Amino acid sequence: MNYKLTKAGDLMHLREYKEDDATYGLISIKFKDAYANASDAERLLLTFMQQLQHTFTIQYTTGLHVETFLQPNKTAVTNYWQDAEKRDWKVKGWTNGAAIVVLYIKNIGAVAVAKEDVFLNGPFFA
Repeated sequence: MNYKLTKAGDLMHLREYKEDDATYGLISIKFKDAYANASDAERLLLTFMQQLQHTFTIQYTTGLHVETFLQPNKTAVTNYWQDAEKRDWKVKGWTNGAAIVVLYIKNIGAVAVAKEDVFLNGPFFA
């Protein structure tokens, strides 16, 4: 993967893949300094996902659904969006304090639910 270095010194990667009428996207950020506090990492993930709504001209959202896990510092956040062109999205963000990964599918109506789940639940933070 090709990463870009942010002003804060974090490594960032963006990728999109189009298949039929759907677009699959990935945004990953590996932090220069990991967040030891799970609440701080979760708050950063929530803020980042809200900022992405502006980037992608999202008009409507269902609200953030936060999932926590038994593993320390592992959090996932799911949201459904609709953009200005009336396309429906499903978005899932993950963090473990050392990184953030946000995965999205644009035009989820063109994708089988089982395929959505495989893609969006792919990241695993040990």
